[in-house]
Amino acid sequence: MGIIKANEILKESYRFLKLSTAFSYIMGNLPSEKQWTMLLHGIAGSGKSTFALLFAKELTRFSNVLYGNFEERVWATLQAKLKLTNLKDNRRIHFIEPNTEEIFWDELGSGIYKFAVVDSLSHIASQEKQVAMFWERVREHPKISFIFICHALKSKDGKTETNYRGASTLGHIVDINQRVVEGGGDILVSGKKAEAYKKPIKPAGKGAWVMGEECKIHTPREVISDRYAVTSLSNIEASHLIPTFSKNPKNPCNERRYEVEKMEQGKVINNANKFKPEFLINTDNTPENGAMIVDEKGVVLGGNGVV
Repeated sequence: MGIIKANEILKESYRFLKLSTAFSYIMGNLPSEKQWTMLLHGIAGSGKSTFALLFAKELTRFSNVLYGNFEERVWATLQAKLKLTNLKDNRRIHFIEPNTEEIFWDELGSGIYKFAVVDSLSHIASQEKQVAMFWERVREHPKISFIFICHALKSKDGKTETNYRGASTLGHIVDINQRVVEGGGDILVSGKKAEAYKKPIKPAGKGAWVMGEECKIHTPREVISDRYAVTSLSNIEASHLIPTFSKNPKNPCNERRYEVEKMEQGKVINNANKFKPEFLINTDNTPENGAMIVDEKGVVLGGNGVV
């Protein structure tokens, strides 16, 4: 492109994807008309693929997403992940079968995708030279944004990562660099650690919790500082179980007697019928709208009706 003057840059008008509040907190502003690249990395079992599927689901609001499932064929294990991330009715995330690079690149050339996920880059390009060649292919598709999943090497204690497997330079050339940690999220944007993500929580059970901005919860006695998080519903323990409304033994906070009070059951069912997912993340939590409030173990303290 050559030289671009500062005053010319200031005259430019940039457009961004209108992500839902939760993902907007995590990802910031992502260009809607220009290519961006993202690296998701973490040790085995940290929830990289689960988070990638959740984010791919978010991106289907804008376009089809091609998911390069290079590590696993279309089989029962993939089916289980789709059920976990509630993708059973989503027709805009497409997988490849057979799961080869040739099929992947041919499909990207169809012109129906604005986003692509590579799961994983470590599997198909483990050496620096292979990564460089893959990157050249990425640049051949300037209208498509890419999300790369990369495995990390474990430290001696087996709990933290020391580096990406193979592609050590990749983290310096992508636009967004995100580490996924079991029990918490550690977001890196352009290589700089964001202040909002220094306090991950560690809930019970497996699955990634990706932390968002801090928020204030107002109670009759005090104002509590907390933060938003994105996670799988499987990590959440509501006070009662649906559809029986029986008590959930994993949640000791059973304030209301949903199991015997039909009127309360009716309120929950009525709220569920009126529920609008686009109101899930906001700053005014009510029984109808807003995210549920949970403790560090995923136990719901408020907003059971939303769950």
